[in-house]
Amino acid sequence: MTIFLTSLLLFIPKTLLASFLLHRLWPERTPTSLLLKLTGGFALGIGLSSALMLFGLRAGISPCGYARTEFWLSLLALALLSPRFYRFAKEMLRRPAAPFGFINELRSPVNWLTFLLLVAFLLSTTTFLYYAARHPHGLSDAWTIWNNLARYLYRSNDPTLLFDTTRYFRIHYDYPALYSLNVAATWCVLGSDSTRAPIAFTFLGIFAIPVALWAAVARHKGYAQSKLAALIALLTPSFGLTIGQYADVFVALYILLTGIFLSLYQHHHQRRFLLLAGLFAGLSAWTKNEGMLFLLSSGIIVAGLTLPRQLRHFAVFLAGAAAPLLVVVFFKASVSLQSDLASAPEQSLAFLLDPSRYLIISRAYLNAAWQFGDWPVGPVLALYAVLTGFSPRLSTSLPLLSLILLQQAGYFGIYLLTPHDLHWHLHTSLTRLLLQTYPLFLFWLFLALNAPEMEKTEPCCSPSTSATPT
Repeated sequence: MTIFLTSLLLFIPKTLLASFLLHRLWPERTPTSLLLKLTGGFALGIGLSSALMLFGLRAGISPCGYARTEFWLSLLALALLSPRFYRFAKEMLRRPAAPFGFINELRSPVNWLTFLLLVAFLLSTTTFLYYAARHPHGLSDAWTIWNNLARYLYRSNDPTLLFDTTRYFRIHYDYPALYSLNVAATWCVLGSDSTRAPIAFTFLGIFAIPVALWAAVARHKGYAQSKLAALIALLTPSFGLTIGQYADVFVALYILLTGIFLSLYQHHHQRRFLLLAGLFAGLSAWTKNEGMLFLLSSGIIVAGLTLPRQLRHFAVFLAGAAAPLLVVVFFKASVSLQSDLASAPEQSLAFLLDPSRYLIISRAYLNAAWQFGDWPVGPVLALYAVLTGFSPRLSTSLPLLSLILLQQAGYFGIYLLTPHDLHWHLHTSLTRLLLQTYPLFLFWLFLALNAPEMEKTEPCCSPSTSATPT
């Protein structure tokens, strides 16, 4: 447990520094914005850290040499910034509703929701730790892809190893390395390749999602609705994915953050939100190959929102995505291995013209969606939607729904063209692909539904707020 807690603490410096960067770009000081910047800071911090480590390895810096240098420099930067943090905290404490005056909102008007949310958090944490202890090395993909690469890097401490695939074994050498580099860096600072480190890393990724969801829904629909959204997220675990120490949880976090900032752009028309949406969409591509599809999907949605009259806004989104995309291109060019999904054009055409494949994939989607989360979350959400009804402002949330559908349509197309056995491919991956867009689906649903608490949204996000372009 000591190593687990220490591993959690090791992510604090990069999280706080990245949160500071987000705050400089988005200086709003409402409670929900601070929580979004904290969860976004974690996501941005692990993305920046892994990207810089990749370039450090290419420059000849050893994995542990880089990781320890980054850690101590991060602590130094936090020490230098501590006067600013102190002044900020002092100012927030003087405000009537800050820093956490929303605690009063948490206690009313639905006390039982707050109690249930706390119970769900404790149960989810206990369950996660119990199953993680039973599977300390994660599941198959962790052994062969994610933790596998991290262990090679840590034990060899060789900066050239990552780029020479003849010297190590990894299924799917072209899979992005955000997860593996963060785990390797944590092991380097710990001085041990303890299984507790990737467990702690996964724990942070899992619970960042309901926190971000809670803060985002609270901005638009009030605290009761946000508690309900976070409660459903906590009660919908997929233990084979969360304890498996897979990167899909982090893809889900990046997809959710992208959707949140796209929603903020729709409400405020400020380009800073498009920059952040592009940044997090790009980081999803640095996490898993599915992120490349999501970057394309989100680019199409943003183009529909901005073009042709707001070309500069679309350019801002592209600027945010550019840096992570360059990291992905650099990594894949350095590894230079073909994707396992590539197939001959003749075979792809035959697959596209085969109606049985469409039927098989559609049935698999229906079954996976019905069984997702190991409890009837689909019927529960459908019943809640019938009881509350959809908001008259439903059209404002349609871009998020379009993004989800476009992403899943892309996955459908990949299944159509896969050279692998179709039944095997669906069985081993479809639940993970649904998990990736599930948090964003919850965010869209609670935005689209009527909320009895519209008066309890923060002033910055109420429907009457005017949007000022920035």
